[in-house]
Amino acid sequence: MSELYLVLRNRLPADMEWVQIGKPQLQKARKAKGLSYEGAARLLNISSQTVYRREKEGRWPAYEIEQLATVYGLEIERPAPQRVSLDGHGETSREESSSGVQEAIADLARAVEGLAAEQRRQADEIVELRQELAPTLRRAQEPGER
Repeated sequence: MSELYLVLRNRLPADMEWVQIGKPQLQKARKAKGLSYEGAARLLNISSQTVYRREKEGRWPAYEIEQLATVYGLEIERPAPQRVSLDGHGETSREESSSGVQEAIADLARAVEGLAAEQRRQADEIVELRQELAPTLRRAQEPGER
């Protein structure tokens, strides 16, 4: 599950299917929009008792966080994607990554060419074996030679 952040300067640690936000933050956000439990419930398509209970517990289901943020006027911050090194030696620039990818593609192309050459060699071997065995196979298929 991805980690979400609310602009209330609280990190939202995901606990299974629930996101811990905190009772004061939920209450503050709801009241900042001028919403009662009933008003929030109508906009969130849940019961006012559910809004009350979730606010009291200070947590919200992760699958409803986007809707909560929209209704309460909150912004969700997601961590920036991290760069990954292709060689395992720390961060790489885009040019270095591109160069590494190009090298990997060239290595794969050489490997494919090697496999194709091996396949051609094996095909030639099969043709030679068929030619060597053809007379024997013909004699074996002739009707009076058993």
